[in-house]
Amino acid sequence: MSTGSAKGGRSPVQIVSLRSEQLAAVREVFAGSHADYPPFRHLLPDPARRAQVPRVFFTATVRDAMAFGAVDAAVADDRLLGAAVWLPPGAFP
Repeated sequence: MSTGSAKGGRSPVQIVSLRSEQLAAVREVFAGSHADYPPFRHLLPDPARRAQVPRVFFTATVRDAMAFGAVDAAVADDRLLGAAVWLPPGAFP
């Protein structure tokens, strides 16, 4: 599945299944997008811990969902832009 358009020579955004070698990239995307998420700020007031703990959390979450083939990735120009992660009913570890 592919969506988007090639503007200014850019490749269109494609939606693909996340590959295991993209796990580090998805961890960084999620950690960066949630760096100032209020619950993380409340639970982890120390900025150094808040920079580390969500990376571990998101890595575990994505790895669990990958076992079910339930992680889609948005990529363009071989760069991970985002991901959608699902666990089927009853699959929460």
